[in-house]
Amino acid sequence: MDEWSGKNGVEAFAQIANVGSEGYLPKNMAWSRFLGPDDWDERFAAADLVVAHAGMGTIISALMAGKPIVIMPRKAAYNEHRNDHQVATGKRFEGRPGVHVAMDEFELPTIVEAAVSQPPVGAQRLGRYADPALIETIRDFIVSNKSR
Repeated sequence: MDEWSGKNGVEAFAQIANVGSEGYLPKNMAWSRFLGPDDWDERFAAADLVVAHAGMGTIISALMAGKPIVIMPRKAAYNEHRNDHQVATGKRFEGRPGVHVAMDEFELPTIVEAAVSQPPVGAQRLGRYADPALIETIRDFIVSNKSR
């Protein structure tokens, strides 16, 4: 993202992993190792596009805010996570309006380009509560299995 931001002259901000003094530090974008809740909320609200790992908290936050999001799953093979559940999450969200999935850093620039070129209406807001049809289905299942 740092390279893409610099190449395209796009103002961007990153919260980067806290890996001590080693590791990559962005050259073309503002960054912080940590954001408190208020700072995170402010940055998130100001963003036109969110780019993140495939963590459900960030995905749900983006969908609730109607923000388009590009997700790139962390992978166990690179010791980024203990298993590949984020890869499964990425595959599950592929094709959902407003969610763009890059499976690796080579796909990322193309996927970000596609995301910024789409109109903002591509992101569908996720409601705060479960869909009433889901609640009814669960209620019916519980009631029908109560007598067993």
